[in-house]
Amino acid sequence: MKRYWQHFKALLKHKWLVLRECWKRGLYWRGLVHDLSRFRPSEFLPLARALYNPDGTPTDPSSVSTNPDYRRACLLHCHRNTHHPENWVLPRHEVEGSNGNLLRAEVLPMNERDAIEAVCDLIAVVEANNGSLSEAFDKIQTLPMHTFTRDRILKTLAEALDDHLRGS
Repeated sequence: MKRYWQHFKALLKHKWLVLRECWKRGLYWRGLVHDLSRFRPSEFLPLARALYNPDGTPTDPSSVSTNPDYRRACLLHCHRNTHHPENWVLPRHEVEGSNGNLLRAEVLPMNERDAIEAVCDLIAVVEANNGSLSEAFDKIQTLPMHTFTRDRILKTLAEALDDHLRGS
């Protein structure tokens, strides 16, 4: 039971941090409903089991990303929440000769609100993990996203970094 309590507290902290960032940018409703799907049993239970030991202590981070239940819950989460860049990747199956099926993808541009919420989410994750906003810039470079979306997110992130440095 302790693992579920720890996960619940971590989710509430994350939601609070995202709400604060969304509020700064005028996304009041998006801040309130951010990541509500994380409370669904299909996401909450596998994530709690993957991230926390039964006694409530965090699990070994190296084992989390290979856990199939964790990976499925993350996939569900990304597909249920449009502020995740992975939600905007459209798979295309193509057949090339005897090589069989190859998966190719088309990356669609995110809308403005989703892109801003994505930045708020990223800032909250970095803050919760005691990281720096420069780490967020590095993370953006690894995510699959449309060039237009990446530029929009990097611009919003740069503004947030500027606000942070000015102390606002």
